[in-house]
Amino acid sequence: MTNQTWFVDVDLKLQAPPSDELVDELIEAVEPLHGVVAAGPGPTLGLSLAVDASDPWESAQEIRAFLEKDLAQLVPDAAIASLRVLDEATRKVENEAPRFPPLVAVPDIAEMLGVTRQQAHRLANRAGFPTPTLEPRTGPLWTRAAVEAWDARTERHTGRPRTRA
Repeated sequence: MTNQTWFVDVDLKLQAPPSDELVDELIEAVEPLHGVVAAGPGPTLGLSLAVDASDPWESAQEIRAFLEKDLAQLVPDAAIASLRVLDEATRKVENEAPRFPPLVAVPDIAEMLGVTRQQAHRLANRAGFPTPTLEPRTGPLWTRAAVEAWDARTERHTGRPRTRA
C-alpha cells in the first residue's frame, strides 16, 4: 500500500493553561509534522499535524508515538481528549466549508427588515431581540437565522407611534 498524507487533529487536556513560552516550544516541536498549535484561555491545546502513512490507523499510531515520545517532555501532564484523522480530500472540503453560520451586522439587519440603520439599532436594543453572537470592536453580529426568526414572530408597526392628546 502506498503512503499518502493524513491530517491529524489532536485536542490535549492539560492540568493548567499553557504559558506563552510553552506554546512557542510546542510550535517548534510540531514543525517537522507541518503542525500548528492552537491555545485558548483554558487548560487545552489543539494540534493540527500532517503525516505520511499507508492508512489512517498507521497515521494515528505515528502521531500517538510522537505525542508520547517528543511532546511528553514538554507537556507531561497532557491527556489526549480527541484525535481525528482526515484524508486530503476530506480536509479540503472541511476547509472550504464555512465555520460560522451567516452573520449580520446592523446595516444588514436594516436591509433585511426594510428599515433605516437608526431603526435597526433601536430594534436591536429592544427586549426580545436576539443576543449578538459575536461582539467585535466593529460592532455586534447576529446570526441571520436568529434575526429572521425574530422578525417572523414579532409584529412591528410602521410609522411613528401616536402621540397622546
